[in-house]
Amino acid sequence: MGSMWDVDLNLITFDLIIDFDANRADVKEKVLKEIQDKYPNYQFDVILDADYSD
Repeated sequence: MGSMWDVDLNLITFDLIIDFDANRADVKEKVLKEIQDKYPNYQFDVILDADYSD
């Protein structure tokens, strides 16, 4: 999917690719916290994806 920004709803949707070895919930929480702090007027919908590459 990639990413999508709905200007009317102030909604940003994006894929977050996380390595299998990482704690997916912790990584998602940290990323969301950082972007919400920078862009407090927006909502974020994050789709977790796995990194299948070597």
